Amino acid sequence: MADQPKWTHGATLDALLEASDEGVVVFDERLSCRSVGRRVHELFGLDPKAAVGTPRSELLRRMAAASDDPAAILSAVGEQALTHERTVADPIEIHRPRPRIIVWTSVPIVGSGVSGGRIDIIRDVTRERRAELATEQMAKKLEEVSTVDAVTGLPNRRQFEVESNREHRRAQRAWDSYAIARIDVDAMAGINATYGVAAGDELLRRIGEELRSARREYDIVARWDGDGFVILLPGADGMAANTVLKRAVKGLRSKAFDVAGGLSITVCAGAAIWIPPSGESADDIVRRAGAALEVARTRGRSAVEIDAGLAQWKDDLSEG
Repeated sequence: MADQPKWTHGATLDALLEASDEGVVVFDERLSCRSVGRRVHELFGLDPKAAVGTPRSELLRRMAAASDDPAAILSAVGEQALTHERTVADPIEIHRPRPRIIVWTSVPIVGSGVSGGRIDIIRDVTRERRAELATEQMAKKLEEVSTVDAVTGLPNRRQFEVESNREHRRAQRAWDSYAIARIDVDAMAGINATYGVAAGDELLRRIGEELRSARREYDIVARWDGDGFVILLPGADGMAANTVLKRAVKGLRSKAFDVAGGLSITVCAGAAIWIPPSGESADDIVRRAGAALEVARTRGRSAVEIDAGLAQWKDDLSEG
């Protein structure tokens, strides 16, 4: 019977390094290179056999030369960056022999509480990152052309700007007033931190529904930003805007939303009125509404502030 090949740790390690889809470099307790996988050659252009016996610092210097910014690699995974735990650098860009994005992980080898060297694992994530970037770019393009907010189903900021400019032109022709209101949810960041973003998004959706139900038939409610909403009130003067906003603020304050076991919220509101003759644009009215909102927020929860030009409207719901 022919002699069977002997099983050895060295042969097993070589087979693993050859088969691995990740670049692997094994260092002994003196941080001298003992083994190098084939992918290291493909990623960095190094000769695996020539690398054996090279100190880690020197080998790292050669590998860092594949980047246009070698200091970044040396800073991320060099000796000064190593700890007794796993060290991960993500992302690292290399440019030679060809551009790549990698994740570099350095793991200590510990046996019986004694350090026995390190294993550096270099994973090529170029395809995944490019796919992620392409997805993000596509989502951004879709958002740019979309007119609906994905969370609340309301018109988004872009669509609101279209509608507000249309109303501004109508009001100029008809010599009519109109109002723009800004509404912010109080302490929304704390709700997201405590109950999670998904619960926060559901709460925003419910708030959007309540605001839409409190509006006049021809008013437009839209999502403005993170925790903010905006309302266009065609033909409204200060008294009409005050009535609509007080009804909305009171309704939200009195309602417990069936989210995360039941949540109660308050909002602050600020509005600005456009009254002819005026050289202001729709954007100017939005800015004045934002300034009125900031004033309301300084007065406490559930406050309403309306910039009506000569007259200022304040509600009686402020908590402080």
